[in-house]
Amino acid sequence: MNTQLLQAISDPARLAALRRLGLMDTPAEDAFDHLAKLAATIFRTPVALVTLVDDQRQFFKSCMGLPEPWASWRNTPLSHSFCQHVVASSKPLIINDARLHPVLRDNPGIQELGIVAYLGIPLRLESGEVLGSFCVIDSEPRIWSEEEVQTLTVLAGCVMTEIELRSEISQRKAAAEKAECLNQELQSKAAELKRANADLQSFSHSVSHDLRNPLRSLNALFELLVQSAGDALGGECQEYVQAIRSSSRRMTGVIEGLLVLCGIGQGKLLREQVDLSESARGIISGRCRPALNAMLK
Repeated sequence: MNTQLLQAISDPARLAALRRLGLMDTPAEDAFDHLAKLAATIFRTPVALVTLVDDQRQFFKSCMGLPEPWASWRNTPLSHSFCQHVVASSKPLIINDARLHPVLRDNPGIQELGIVAYLGIPLRLESGEVLGSFCVIDSEPRIWSEEEVQTLTVLAGCVMTEIELRSEISQRKAAAEKAECLNQELQSKAAELKRANADLQSFSHSVSHDLRNPLRSLNALFELLVQSAGDALGGECQEYVQAIRSSSRRMTGVIEGLLVLCGIGQGKLLREQVDLSESARGIISGRCRPALNAMLK
């Protein structure tokens, strides 16, 4: 195999496209067999093939009329392949008599597969990669007409339509499965979040209850202490009393705020239109400054 042919056959993008389509080593299918049989009938050839070529062999997705054992094996090594030259050139390959062809005359496919006259059309994806060849084979020398080349090109287009359609279906199926997987994952995360919120709410209620009772008792005892001391509390002690009362009120506010925060998740979201430009003008003009200052305190 010459270097140019080897590079074309081994092109990574082309081989990746073959793997992505998943047609290699798959069972025979009516859609491809019908097209191969139609080609054999139209051209009156004993053999018609839908061939996919990788860097090691050619696989027959359809092999109408191919002799045994090749029909059962459904592949040959590249040493027997005419179709690899279609892939390498990305053009139709027209052979009237392979036994006289300077490149193909020593190909073992002539003796073992009975290939004498060969007409092959590239199976090309819309993205440009050539997967293989749709070909008809005769065991006798034959001059292929331009009309026959055009007809086989049309049939090759039908093969590629079938391949592209299968690829589209496969991609959509994969996308749907991925979407379903993501949806299930989202539902699982939502359930986890719901449980976490429930746990948080339960915890917050428990904490607020556990904090409120001791604080209430502490405030009651403190007020009794203040009443008992009466006028005995000096100026500095009065400052301590006010500081304790202030801290108690703040602690009560923290507990109430905790309960309000837990209740936010249980409420309904209310939507209304807000003129942000008007709000910004109000802030700049100072009309909203008192409310803003109150919020920042």
